[in-house]
Amino acid sequence: MATQQALVIPSLKAPFTLKSLWPIPKPGPRQVLIKIKATGLNPVDWKQQKYGIVIEKYPAIPGLDIAGDVEELGECVEGFAKGEKVFAMGYFPDEMSAYQQFCVIPFDLVGKMPPNIDYARAASIPTGYCTVAVGLLAALPAGAGLDPTMEFKSNSIGQPAFILGGSSCVGQFGSFPTRHHTLPISSTSIQLLRLQGFSPIITYASGKHTAYLHSLGATHIIDRASVSLSALPDAVHCISGSTPIKLAFDTISDDETKAASLAVLADNGLALTLVPPGEDRTHEGGKRNIGILGSPHYHREIGKRIWQVLPKQVEQGIVVPNRVEVLPDGLAGIVGGLEIMERGEASGVKLVVCPHETP
Repeated sequence: MATQQALVIPSLKAPFTLKSLWPIPKPGPRQVLIKIKATGLNPVDWKQQKYGIVIEKYPAIPGLDIAGDVEELGECVEGFAKGEKVFAMGYFPDEMSAYQQFCVIPFDLVGKMPPNIDYARAASIPTGYCTVAVGLLAALPAGAGLDPTMEFKSNSIGQPAFILGGSSCVGQFGSFPTRHHTLPISSTSIQLLRLQGFSPIITYASGKHTAYLHSLGATHIIDRASVSLSALPDAVHCISGSTPIKLAFDTISDDETKAASLAVLADNGLALTLVPPGEDRTHEGGKRNIGILGSPHYHREIGKRIWQVLPKQVEQGIVVPNRVEVLPDGLAGIVGGLEIMERGEASGVKLVVCPHETP
């Protein structure tokens, strides 16, 4: 059996271990085998190892963001050829995870890489974009139901929206972020809210990212260093005026930020959160919060639509990838990168590694 290198969690809460003779999966029907050229790091990855969340059996391979080349086609695969550059979001069965040199993904959940981006920038997109697209666009109760067909007809022109954690990769467009690593989340939120016509788009983020967030479509940035969470609702309402805010996206999703997001909302408004996924609660005033489970593998129909639409949006410059920092040593560099994220030292960039550069 052909083998590869893979970064493995051997048992519950055990340290990451680099394996050199891990089997390369074979693509089944309707799957493609991808040679992974770049993978992005997400906070959920270190939380899987530290707390044992999500993982059902061990040993386990984490990792969600994938960019690479089609290596082999399974039966009944349409529209792809060996050698094509692709990107995708992984899933939790080991054969579909990203912290290895090869993985398999269903072909209808794979996108062709646009020619205007490289592997590293392509690997910065999938988790953040898919999380936000499901959360904002999918029909209730999976998401806010803004645009389940992803036609982007600007149905929300003139409506204000609020993003807490505006410099995260989901907020820019990830998942289970910490307060200091939210850039890959919020950037996508800003961009997709802009495409839906929301304005103003108000974000609560680090002031050092103001110019960047404006470039993505945020209209107002409230500096978290200057405004506390307790003062945040008043600061937001000074911007929105008498126009009620019916939609908030909390890309941090701890107890304090959830309370602040609900306080910003008008009665009967909707707050989207990331933790816990699947939560659906109604609060005083009819305010509702929904915990997003933003995987295209779970929400298959909108997942397939995402991978039809996303490559075109990136190629046309409608959606901008995250800023990236490529770490050295391939899979061997992941643990150090996750430690950087856990310490909150990765503000403003998506950390990426290249698995085939592993020593």
